[in-house]
Amino acid sequence: MFRLRLGDPVICCLGRQTAKATDEISGHIAAMQTSTDRAISVAHNIQQDMQDISARSTAVAQSVGQQHHATSEITQSVAKAARGTSVVVTILGDVSTASVRLRVMIFSKGDRDIDRALWLSSCLRDRAAGVGDSAPSLSPASRARDRVLKVKSRQSSLSSEPRLVATAQ
Repeated sequence: MFRLRLGDPVICCLGRQTAKATDEISGHIAAMQTSTDRAISVAHNIQQDMQDISARSTAVAQSVGQQHHATSEITQSVAKAARGTSVVVTILGDVSTASVRLRVMIFSKGDRDIDRALWLSSCLRDRAAGVGDSAPSLSPASRARDRVLKVKSRQSSLSSEPRLVATAQ
């Protein structure tokens, strides 16, 4: 039988090889642990980045929704303003036409035309008031109506027969 002794060179060589192999294995295990720790850290960072991206995507989606809502409101306001402008243009066209008619009637000679001019002046004032509460008063038309009333009043006081005189409102 083959007996090995403690001081035998074969045993010493095997012991050194075993120690060296153990050290190499320990180094590999340590390197694997370091790589695993790095992989876990990278995975954690990726998870954090994905959560940040998700939060930002949600914020962008909400912002886009709010912008869409604001754009819709602006579009509705512009359409409403356009309709209001159209109404104002129509009313001002009516007022302009009636104003021309009123001037013609004021400078004509018949009492019937003066009465109609007073009525038309009243209609003009009412129509202009329909433009809005902030519509300017028709002071030139009011002054013209007052002048016509004064002329008619003078004519009726000079005349012997009674006449109907329109009163200023």
